[in-house]
Amino acid sequence: MWNKPEKLERLWEKIEATTKETHRKVEQLTAGDRSGKIHSWLSAPDPSIDHNKASNLHQDGTGQWFLDTNEYLYWKTNPGSSLWLYGGPGCGKTILSSTIVRDLQNSTSICLYFYFTFTNTEKQLLDGAIRSLIEQLHCQSKAAQEYLDSVFESRGASSAQPDNDSLCSWFNAMLEVADALDERDLLGECQQGQALKNKGLLQWIKTLLQSEGAKYHILVTSRQEEDIRRVLKDIIPKDMQIPLRNKSVNKDIRAFIRSTLRTWGDLPEWRNNKSSREQVEKYLSEKADGMFRWVSCQLFELRHCLNDEELRSSLNSLPTTLDETYARILDRIPAVHQQKAWRILQFLLHSEDPLRLEEAVDIIAVSPEAKKHNPRFNPASRPDKDDFSIYCPSLVVSVTRTVGSKGKTVQTLQLAHFSVKEYLLSDRMETKFPRAFEERIAKSVMARVCLAYLLSMDYSLLPAEFGSSYPLAPYAAQYWARYAARADSDTIAPLVREFLGRKECYEICFQLCEFDLDHIHELINAKSGNDLTALQVAALNGHTEVVVMLLGRGANLHAKGGQNGTALQAASLSGHEDVVEILIDKGADPNVQGGYLATPLQAAALKGHRGIVAILLERGADCNAQGGEYGTALQAASYNGHDGLARILIEKGADLNAQGGRLGTALVAASSQGRKATVRLLIKKGADINAQTSGSYKTALWAAASNFHEEIVEIMFNEGEVASLSSTGAEILAKHWETVIDVLCRKGVEVGERPMEVLKKSGRIIRQISLMLFGKISDTDTVAYFSNVLVPVSREGHLAIAQALIERGAKIDVTDAHGMSALSLAAANGHEHVVKLLIHHEALSFIKVDYRCHPFYTASCGNHVKIIKLLPLDDIGADTVYQSVLATLKHNCFDAAEELLKHFNPRQDRRVNIPQNILQEALQSACYHGRHRLVKLLLQSGASANGGNDNGASLLKSVCAPGSEALDGLRISSRAMIADLLLQHSVKGNTKEFTIRPLFLDSLENIIPLINTVATVRKAEKGYIAYTVVFKVVEGGKVRVHVS
Repeated sequence: MWNKPEKLERLWEKIEATTKETHRKVEQLTAGDRSGKIHSWLSAPDPSIDHNKASNLHQDGTGQWFLDTNEYLYWKTNPGSSLWLYGGPGCGKTILSSTIVRDLQNSTSICLYFYFTFTNTEKQLLDGAIRSLIEQLHCQSKAAQEYLDSVFESRGASSAQPDNDSLCSWFNAMLEVADALDERDLLGECQQGQALKNKGLLQWIKTLLQSEGAKYHILVTSRQEEDIRRVLKDIIPKDMQIPLRNKSVNKDIRAFIRSTLRTWGDLPEWRNNKSSREQVEKYLSEKADGMFRWVSCQLFELRHCLNDEELRSSLNSLPTTLDETYARILDRIPAVHQQKAWRILQFLLHSEDPLRLEEAVDIIAVSPEAKKHNPRFNPASRPDKDDFSIYCPSLVVSVTRTVGSKGKTVQTLQLAHFSVKEYLLSDRMETKFPRAFEERIAKSVMARVCLAYLLSMDYSLLPAEFGSSYPLAPYAAQYWARYAARADSDTIAPLVREFLGRKECYEICFQLCEFDLDHIHELINAKSGNDLTALQVAALNGHTEVVVMLLGRGANLHAKGGQNGTALQAASLSGHEDVVEILIDKGADPNVQGGYLATPLQAAALKGHRGIVAILLERGADCNAQGGEYGTALQAASYNGHDGLARILIEKGADLNAQGGRLGTALVAASSQGRKATVRLLIKKGADINAQTSGSYKTALWAAASNFHEEIVEIMFNEGEVASLSSTGAEILAKHWETVIDVLCRKGVEVGERPMEVLKKSGRIIRQISLMLFGKISDTDTVAYFSNVLVPVSREGHLAIAQALIERGAKIDVTDAHGMSALSLAAANGHEHVVKLLIHHEALSFIKVDYRCHPFYTASCGNHVKIIKLLPLDDIGADTVYQSVLATLKHNCFDAAEELLKHFNPRQDRRVNIPQNILQEALQSACYHGRHRLVKLLLQSGASANGGNDNGASLLKSVCAPGSEALDGLRISSRAMIADLLLQHSVKGNTKEFTIRPLFLDSLENIIPLINTVATVRKAEKGYIAYTVVFKVVEGGKVRVHVS
């Protein structure tokens, strides 16, 4: 029996124990509640889904070779160690990674891992990886859990998502407090190294690898992409960098093949043949080059072989690379299935969310192009869920996913491997395949499919019933606008207009969307590829109902972007008055600045929209607001000749002489475009004709003159006061503005010295400008100016101006800085009529110059025979003649050389003694160019047909050599005559042999009849043959030609 004190003590102990147990359970509940909140707060992607998927694909015995390697064992047992496994696409990195994870989970206290996968955007970024690793560490380490709990508690009621810097900092701190940590980080299924680098992932991994004193182990698997290699190669020891391409991998491939063959249910006949199985295993493992993915695709093809004969044939024709494999798969898709196959691949490539199997089924059943009487969506056209392997064999797979906090499983469709996505989006695809997978084209199709589906639904159903009747509805409602923003606007616009025009359609769709109001506002205000919001596009195209709907849904009225600035500017430019009024009524600023036209008023004025200009002015638009392409609204209206609008703006107080924009002033803008009525209006209202601007044209006169608007120049002189051109207009006179010169002359524009100086310095002397200058220079300067002008005028060949200058007293003996006279320059440039004019005015009487400045010499060097004949050849000095002949021969001026030799050499008193070396060089060139008359003249002048060490062979080669002008078909007779001349002038009495090779047959056939020869010529099918031709000159001057 217990006494009373003992009973009380026992009772107290029970109460205390019960209290502690209650407290413990409360703490557990609190901790569980806190963990749930942290789980929800982190919203981390679950890597176990990818791990389990990879583990299920693992074949018994495969991957063990790596677990037994010295490198792995060293990494596993040495704190702070790192290891990098790398390999190409499809080499089994993911499955090997799952093998390593299982091994670590069985042998270490803490194992963190993450798979970067192409099928989930959350699992491609640093943010998702760190969130997942933090959550794993929170669950596996008590110290790390306490640290994160304290962080979470310190944030109080804030549910704001942390940024990457905070996440990285917390994770590093959790690593420091965690005990016995093995850190596992897989970098395998990532989209591309460059994207990861830009997101900071590689830099973060580098930081972990370089942490001093770290006890954790890091293992990375990846491709050997350049940006990944650049980060890891110098940080991870070289002997810990292991390529996944070795004999052990080949053993795993053989095991994979054997296991796959065993699991086939509907077995082909050859499957039961041991020899055939061994043949498949041997062939595929030898050709695989470490790629499990390649083997998997080939096995799929071989499965359709019905017997050994088909098997052998297929094995001998298998593609050698993944690219070839995918190309063959695409090529074999039947034409009747291609459109459906392309559509499924487009969605899988560019979808922002995994595609559920029932959603993919409905995507196939949509016909966006269906006519009025045919449904755009026909439930009867839904394919069977198993049909996707027919549409896209080996390219897509169905997988089971767990979604939501309750662990619900769904079937999703995805690309079979990341290498499929890489190939379809690459430039390696064969050209025979369509460009359907490019983002803009694909998203155009995706947006149209979503909209057509939404427009086809029965809106009499309750929202709760849509999910079962229309599985694609939530997806289509969620994403059509995003896809439309990246689509080709021309193909999507009609469906968008129809959708937004049906109230019940878009209202139900917004109810189906799984995002909040903030997300709706974000979506409505999202910008397309050309930086435009939906509201701007609707305003630009005048879709009033769409504008009203978007404004009602929270569209940003003041958003700027694109070349039109804002929605109000876009509507003003396009002339949509009702849209302009709606926007202003909703609070749009009529003076808002943006875009290339700066203000709505300038945009409306440029296009001549009077009604919109009136609305804007009435609502407070500033008619003198400056900015943009045309500076002011008045300048924009003047540019396009909207004189009525210009008048309205002037009456409202627009500044006539306001400067700005590309053109400077309103008058300059109108003048540059030849707007006569507008120019008259502006001048009448007081625009300054002589105002200088910093725009494209210095003055209005400049603008009119440079654009050849003669009538505008007339208006300026008739209706305004044009200032003297003695200074400010100097540059105008130095330009080629021919149409206004006569006007300037008739208006008596004063011209002083400066314009003439500009002309001299610029070298721009042309007929109209100089004619304008006649009579505009003071008498005291006339002779000096005109004489200076004559030289360049003659050089340019302006006959009328040269004649006018001479008539007004220009001296013809004036020379330029190089001593060249007007006559010499005219002769040099072949201006025959100017030469005649100057000779008529006795220009030759002043020729007392060095031969280089003599017109005879300059004409000869220019090969101008007609001008040579105009000159008094007998009066030209011997030295000038000699130098001229030499120049024509040296520079291949053949026509001039023939004329000079023909004129001078027959006359003993004027014969030119040409050096033998020059004669021989000229003869060689004349032979090569087929100039038989010149050859004859040169031979008569002393050139030798037997010149050179080869007894004249080079001359005959020049006649017959391929590539010479002499071989032109039109010169066959000429070269035959040249050959005859050369042979006739050969030294007689001697025998000379020389070889010409190769030769044109037609040349030989035409030469032979002209010489005394005995020859046999073999005809060839082609004109060009490699004959050896031997010429023999024998006694009596006879020539024998042998062809072999």
